[in-house]
Amino acid sequence: MPDVSQASPLYVGEAELIAACQSGDEAAWNELFRRYRRLVFTHGLLVAGDAEGAADFVAEIFARLLAALPRFRGDAAFITYLRSMLAREGRRWRRREQASHLLEDPADECSANPATELVRAERLARVRRVIASLPPRLREVIVLRHVHDLSYQEIARAVRCPIGTVRSRLSKAREMLRVRLVAMGISERDEP
Repeated sequence: MPDVSQASPLYVGEAELIAACQSGDEAAWNELFRRYRRLVFTHGLLVAGDAEGAADFVAEIFARLLAALPRFRGDAAFITYLRSMLAREGRRWRRREQASHLLEDPADECSANPATELVRAERLARVRRVIASLPPRLREVIVLRHVHDLSYQEIARAVRCPIGTVRSRLSKAREMLRVRLVAMGISERDEP
C-alpha cells in the first residue's frame, strides 16, 4: 500500500490550486505544471516550430508564470490568464527569434530529409509551416481558436480587441490558410 503521508494533496478546484501555489506550496506548483504543460507545449510548437524550441518556450512560460502568479487576482479564470500570457509571450518569442535569424548564416541551416518522414508527419509539418507563415495577428487568432479552442469572446479578451475584429481576423486567416494549402496540394478533403 502506498505511503499516503508522502502523497501530494489533491487540488480539486483551480482556485484552491492557485491559492496553494501563491502560498509557496511546491506540490501545488508541480500539479499546476502537470495540468498545463501539454497546453503550453502545444502552443510552443506553433510558436517555435520544433520540439526543442517548444521545450524552451515551456520553460520560459513557467518561469514567467512563477514570477507572475503572486499577482494573479482571480478576476478571470486562470486558463484565460494563462492563454493571454501564451499569446503575449508567443508574440515576444517570435520577435526575438526574427531578430536572432538576422544574425545567422543561412549556410548553417540543415534541412530534414523528407524521404525519411511518414507522409502524415510531412503533411502536418507543411500545415504548421503555413500557419507559421501567416501574419502574427492572424496566426494568433487561428491558434487560440483552433488549437486552444477559445471562444470568440475569450480570444477578444486575450488579444485585447473587439469580437468583430476577432471574427474578421479569423475569416482572413482561414482564407489565407485555404489558399496556401490548396497551392501546396493539400485540400480540405485530404485525410489528416
